[in-house]
Amino acid sequence: MTEKRKFLGFYPNKTIWAGNAANINGDCLEFLPKLFSEIVYSFSSDYFELKVCRDGMFLISLKFANSNVGIYLDYINAFYVTMESVISQNTFQKYFSLQEITIEDYIYHEFIGDKVIVTRTDNLNIQTNYQYKSRQLSGYIPVDFNKIDIRNNKFWRDLLIHTINNDDRNKGRWDRIVSVEQLELVARTFERICQSWEHVNLLSKLVRVVQEINLGNYTYAISYSWLIIEIYLDKLYYTNNQLGDKNDGQPISSRDLINGLRDRKVLPRELANEIHQLRITRNGIIHKQQEKASFDQAALAVEIIREFIRKDIAVDIKLLF
Repeated sequence: MTEKRKFLGFYPNKTIWAGNAANINGDCLEFLPKLFSEIVYSFSSDYFELKVCRDGMFLISLKFANSNVGIYLDYINAFYVTMESVISQNTFQKYFSLQEITIEDYIYHEFIGDKVIVTRTDNLNIQTNYQYKSRQLSGYIPVDFNKIDIRNNKFWRDLLIHTINNDDRNKGRWDRIVSVEQLELVARTFERICQSWEHVNLLSKLVRVVQEINLGNYTYAISYSWLIIEIYLDKLYYTNNQLGDKNDGQPISSRDLINGLRDRKVLPRELANEIHQLRITRNGIIHKQQEKASFDQAALAVEIIREFIRKDIAVDIKLLF
């Protein structure tokens, strides 16, 4: 008997067609939910399983015991950043406008094989619920279509075709088609990211930094990104055990930590200098010496995190703004 599996699905904040665009005509109206929810790409690794629906819903199942919603959201957000990086580099343009996926954005599914047996949407916010309802005819015109003969009623058939094709949830898709080849590249790249929990964690937190940069909240982006970077530097310190002394039992300062990692060639000199630059900017913000920050200062934080990942596993997470 095929095993039942849990998946959490999400939509990117900009709609896409996956695989190829759906052809909305009179012949498909009765089967719209099936057309939109058709799985056009699947991928399975030792860490996760991925299913992608034609309407751009991405479903992820983790292959770890006792994975709670928080862990799922970390992996989903890390996947989201990876997808943005891969597709934007492939198309030479910013593809999505990254926003953190939260408990109000995921759609719970249970599958047996490729068949959905359970979905839950009671947690959804208005925006995600609105997007999900684009799979149903009643999501466009709120009437009971079980009482209407769509196949033989030309008025309703033509009205629905026009409404669906011109709905804002679908209009943007026509120029935004993510191919199976691109999906494969995303999945393979994310598989490499998943080899290390630290890098999944880095990317999941990076979403919020990028979101704040997109909103123009540069001081918050810098302050939050410094927390991410500081955690990573501590990990380098303890895993490499390079600095030798214990600083007389006192916590080591960020400046001394960076210098020590640089001098012992754990951090490249250029990267260490960039981290120092960001540290000074962050300190100015925290201690109210600097009330404003620039886009370039915030973008530097993203570049530093990008260098951490590229240095460790040779995966280049490049984001366009």
